[in-house]
Amino acid sequence: METVQIQIAKIADSADDQARATQRVSDAVRPISDGSSSLASLSKQMANGCVKLDDLSNDLAVAVEKFRFERDPALSNRGQDTNPDLSMSV
Repeated sequence: METVQIQIAKIADSADDQARATQRVSDAVRPISDGSSSLASLSKQMANGCVKLDDLSNDLAVAVEKFRFERDPALSNRGQDTNPDLSMSV
C-alpha cells in the first residue's frame, strides 16, 4: 500500500471561497462515491492535468475546516479572546 502525504498550503478566507472549494471537492469525489467513476479515473485526470493535486488538497482542507467550524463554532474564534468578560480592573 502506498501512502501519500499532502501539505496544505492555505485555508480559504471567505465563506464564498469555502463554498466553492467544498463544491469542487464534491464534484471531484462524487463520481467515485456513487460508482460512476473510479479512483483510477481521477488519477488519469490528474495525470492529464485536468485535476491538480495541489488544488484538490487545498479544496479538501477548506472543506474539512468548514466542517470543523460547523461542528464547533468556537473554532472560528481563533486568535481572538474567546471570553472577553473575564477582565480585571486595577
